Amino acid sequence: MTIKTKEAAIQDSIRVALAQAGYIVFRTNVGKVKTADGRWFDTGLPSGFPDLMGYKPSNGRIFFIEVKTAIGRRRKDQVDFANGLRNKSVIYGVARSADEAVAIVRDELKILVDHPSNYNHGGRETIDDIKEHLENSDWNAYQGGLLFNVYKYIDRAPYKGKRLEDLNKARWYLDKLIGSVENG
Repeated sequence: MTIKTKEAAIQDSIRVALAQAGYIVFRTNVGKVKTADGRWFDTGLPSGFPDLMGYKPSNGRIFFIEVKTAIGRRRKDQVDFANGLRNKSVIYGVARSADEAVAIVRDELKILVDHPSNYNHGGRETIDDIKEHLENSDWNAYQGGLLFNVYKYIDRAPYKGKRLEDLNKARWYLDKLIGSVENG
């Protein structure tokens, strides 16, 4: 009996959801495996190739989905592969659930993890604003980290769909920042 990893279970649910939504989807495998008779089999796909690929029958657009768990992070080769797609006419995203994957394909989102809409509004990304502010301030590193999170959670609150949760997270970091300033 084979026990599936959490990522494999997420991948399976994504494949089913994408197929139910009318998209053609394929699971990809990267690397080499030794066959039962001792020979090596190479999939031929480059390092960093996403877990799933497919296309939208409605317009023929190709999509790539990298599947991760809630805390999973992309490896360098996966980031490099995604960066190679930046100026291409393809759909790419990192999905942690079936709903995210369907949204990526349906809405033709690109590099969702690198430029999420909840951090990118008004023509600038939140991280650029924070960087500019912190580079020109006298906060110490700990305080700067706290301030970064306060700003991030307040800025994204109206866009992420969890306004009260984000504002409470901002408050938590703000309370820590105030305590640090009060205690010198």
